[in-house]
Amino acid sequence: MRNFYFTYLDMINLTDALTNISRDNDWDDILIGAKILNLWPKLFAAQSGNIASVNKFENGTLYLKARSSSWKTEIRLRSEELIDQLNFGLGRKCVLKIEIRN
Repeated sequence: MRNFYFTYLDMINLTDALTNISRDNDWDDILIGAKILNLWPKLFAAQSGNIASVNKFENGTLYLKARSSSWKTEIRLRSEELIDQLNFGLGRKCVLKIEIRN
C-alpha cells in the first residue's frame, strides 16, 4: 500500500482547482457562456432586450441574434468595444470575435 501525504506546497486553492477541472473537462466555454449571459444585459443597460440576444459562445466566438438589421450594424460597429467590455467583465481575454445574425 502506498503512503500518500501532501505538503503545504502541494495544495492549491479552490479557485485554481475548479479552473483546472473546468479546463480539463472542456467546460470553459459553458462557464464563460453563462458569465456572458449575465454580463450582456449590463452592456446595453435597459435596451438590451430590444437589441440582441446571446445564442451561444464557442471557441472564443460570441454568437448573437440581432433584433433588426440596424442593431446588427450597431453591434458590428461597436464589436471591438463590446469585446473589450466583455473580457474586462470576465477578468480575462475569452471573447475574440462576435458573429451577429438577425
